Amino acid sequence: MLAHRGVLFLDELAEFRREVLDLLRQPLEEGELWIQRARHRSRFPCRITLVAATNPCPCGWHGDPERSCTCTVGQRRHYWGRLSGPLLDRIDLQVTLQRPDSEALAACYRPAAAAAVETTSVVRRRVEEARHRMQHRNPGGCSNAQLDAAALRRLQIIEEPALQLWEAALRHRRLSARSGERVLRLALTLADLADAGRVGTGEIAEALTYRFLTGRSV
Repeated sequence: MLAHRGVLFLDELAEFRREVLDLLRQPLEEGELWIQRARHRSRFPCRITLVAATNPCPCGWHGDPERSCTCTVGQRRHYWGRLSGPLLDRIDLQVTLQRPDSEALAACYRPAAAAAVETTSVVRRRVEEARHRMQHRNPGGCSNAQLDAAALRRLQIIEEPALQLWEAALRHRRLSARSGERVLRLALTLADLADAGRVGTGEIAEALTYRFLTGRSV
């Protein structure tokens, strides 16, 4: 509730108990939290941006090219088993990060790298322009994340080849209906950021790359 219209950051996500994490599913889906005590039932707003981070395994080295993981397969499965499928379905962006080597870290401090990095003000302007596009187009001026399935269908701005790619991904990667709809909403946001007007195969392909955590592979 304290994070309403803000950011809730959960570090070491897979160290939380599964039953605790699963309590997040309803608030993340509905943007509100219901608490019932005896005969009283209260509703609290909690529309948040959830940001979470976790290691690939208990020791932290699974998949590292230079250090060996000391965990057993069973330990890794138990570790990732705390993150249920329904919870992960509600996380739009799932990105695996690799540990940078010393050369890559040093390159970040060279003048050429600093000149190539976008400033916060540039990124903010692009995000504001994207939000303006979606609010002007979407019913009630809502964001893409708040579009339900019916509203998403009525927009009719997804190109046929993009729909075919999306359908193939649903079939081959066995995505749930909830995950599939989140892919479409994310692809629509990518199109808004690029001022593309319509969702094409490029936006669908990029959105799909954010639905797979390689660390879960054991």
